[in-house]
Amino acid sequence: MAALFIRLSNAALYLAACALTATGLALEWKIEIEDEGRTLLGMTGEGWGELHFILALVVIGLAVIHLALHWAWIRNLLTRLRWPTIACLAAWVLIIAVALAAPVSGSGAAGDGRHHQERA
Repeated sequence: MAALFIRLSNAALYLAACALTATGLALEWKIEIEDEGRTLLGMTGEGWGELHFILALVVIGLAVIHLALHWAWIRNLLTRLRWPTIACLAAWVLIIAVALAAPVSGSGAAGDGRHHQERA
């Protein structure tokens, strides 16, 4: 029963991550959140943005479930590979910290989420 739940949660995480990637690519290359009157597959840019955000929350939740289901394996790995594991975790924390602390500049730098050039 546990193996079936792990397989189902892995499949759900994979599909949610694929959908998150697809919506991110659609927002980047096909439609922008600020596009008024334009639709893609019947949804506005704002709708795509909301879907992308919801999928991100789903992926985070499923990743937490994934880690919880594999916690025994993770704990075993941490006890066997102390220094390499600590180095990897430290690098991960450093990458996240740098990404969160990086300054934003240019138009729309007030944190409004805009990262595209205005269309002429």
